[in-house]
Amino acid sequence: MRYFQKVCEYNNFTRAAQALYVSQPAISANIKELEKEFNVKLFSRKNNKIIMTEEGEILFEKVNGILKQIDDLVDQMQSLTSNQTINVGVPPMIGEIIFPHIFYEFREFYPKLNLNIVECGSKQLLDLVKDDEIDVGFGIVGENIDEHLETYEIFKTQLVFAVNREHSMANFSNVNFPALENESLIVMKDDSYQHRKIKNIFANIGLEPKIVLYSNQLNTIKKILSNGDAGAFIIKEITENDSELIGIPLEEPIDLDIRLIWKKSSDNDRIVMNFIKFVKEYNKRVIIY
Repeated sequence: MRYFQKVCEYNNFTRAAQALYVSQPAISANIKELEKEFNVKLFSRKNNKIIMTEEGEILFEKVNGILKQIDDLVDQMQSLTSNQTINVGVPPMIGEIIFPHIFYEFREFYPKLNLNIVECGSKQLLDLVKDDEIDVGFGIVGENIDEHLETYEIFKTQLVFAVNREHSMANFSNVNFPALENESLIVMKDDSYQHRKIKNIFANIGLEPKIVLYSNQLNTIKKILSNGDAGAFIIKEITENDSELIGIPLEEPIDLDIRLIWKKSSDNDRIVMNFIKFVKEYNKRVIIY
């Protein structure tokens, strides 16, 4: 089946043999065996080129599905005896949203694989992936994506201005940045996408924000918000899932593109690529938000 699949991919017996590191007669003999077994003609020749017959096209479609299932099974069985560790970078806010949806199910499929979670801002995360200090990351990607990185969209969301229910702005339908000039603000640290975005917006309108705390500790931020009069810029889904917080939409929305990020490389570890494949397939069948 693999020989047949390669011949179909290359439309050429010689190139298929080279790709599989076998002789061309071996490829030809196997194709003849398939044709004999199914009593069909899989290829025809026209102008010295091979063309799949109708029967060949049907077999090719089926073979692709069968071989994918076999490869997936091999990967999963091998991982059952593996104690490898995958280093995954996740900003705190994104981690709170993604962990329940992806990581627990991954552990069910691959119980012997260890996930080492590195909490960091999206800006630092991109550098860590590029420098091979972590294997993959879930982060916010801006307009310019580094040419050395691959990404896959997980979901899109927005920042909101989060306050407690007793805050003077709690009933606002939306808020703009000039209105926040004298408000006490909590902002993520400078390794985050959010930090740069908020600072740039204030700078562009000529205002100096009243920042009372820089922190990447989401639990600390939420506790201060619930007990005080400060506000913070938080992913909207977090406020929707916290009964003590109100998420006020920004008059000019700040859209966030949450992506899986990894380094372009032909040397990527197979276990890491399995993790990436798992996340992609999971994301196709389960809508996170």
